[in-house]
Amino acid sequence: MVTTRATWPLSRDAVEAGPELAAAKARLVDLSRPLSRQALEDELFRTRVLMSRSAQGDGDFDVIAAVYADELRAYPADIVIDALRHVRRADKWWPSWSELLEIVERRARPRRALMKALNELVRRTSASEAA
Repeated sequence: MVTTRATWPLSRDAVEAGPELAAAKARLVDLSRPLSRQALEDELFRTRVLMSRSAQGDGDFDVIAAVYADELRAYPADIVIDALRHVRRADKWWPSWSELLEIVERRARPRRALMKALNELVRRTSASEAA
């Protein structure tokens, strides 16, 4: 059986939980704020210091850190920190952008799914209250 929006009625408990759902959504939004650029650069530098150096050396690290920091600002702080800690523990060499992005995205997917579900529930409880 396939469930669609039209056949998925909200329970009375869900409708009554509207304010709590809105508060949960607000908390999740708050938890999803990115690190500041300086904090990102500090975390990237810490990661670089703890990892082995390639034959290239560190000549371009300031540029690499700036670009990575710009890209990582699109992700929640805790996810980025967790991903960088994972890299420090699991890898010997500095990750390519695609490697780091894969780790960050893997951690960000559940957060996005939760936000999507909360948005839908808040929308539906608001619509049910208005009716």
